[in-house]
Amino acid sequence: SVRVNREAVEHIAPEQESDGHRDAQVPHRSNHRGASIKIDPRSLSIIKSVGKGGFSRVFHVSCDTRRQGESQRERKEFALKVIPIRLLVKNKVEHTVRHERDVMGSINHPSIIRLYSAFKAHDHIYFVMDLVNGLDFYWCMQHFEISEKGAKFYIAQVVLMLEYLHSRTIAYRDIK
Repeated sequence: SVRVNREAVEHIAPEQESDGHRDAQVPHRSNHRGASIKIDPRSLSIIKSVGKGGFSRVFHVSCDTRRQGESQRERKEFALKVIPIRLLVKNKVEHTVRHERDVMGSINHPSIIRLYSAFKAHDHIYFVMDLVNGLDFYWCMQHFEISEKGAKFYIAQVVLMLEYLHSRTIAYRDIK
């Protein structure tokens, strides 16, 4: 079970290290309607677990948001990536999470998951990102026949994403 201590939340920005003395956040990028949104990490509610990686777990969550410049709050759903700091330190890979945060915070492409907020609470780092509902593509490839037309479409999407990343001098090797 993952709990975010609401009083211990610290936002971390790409341009600064989280040393426990700063209060900042990843610049919020435009959502589909073109308005920037603010995430309230203290309002996070976990709905269910959706995945696990080498150093993290990902949860389907809901939390309060508001559009920049407005006071009305709205409940939205996101993916929450939870990364235990002790595993990063133990495996000496803190820099990879900083790099991931920096890259994800700087990109804006319709086929690439957005990072809305990054913060630290006690002994974990949290990324609030787009929630992508649906089936895992690798699983689909194993269980369904993909037509040539479908394969061309998916390959074209990957090429467009890589082209976008490369145009921003980003080389990415963990494509999912």
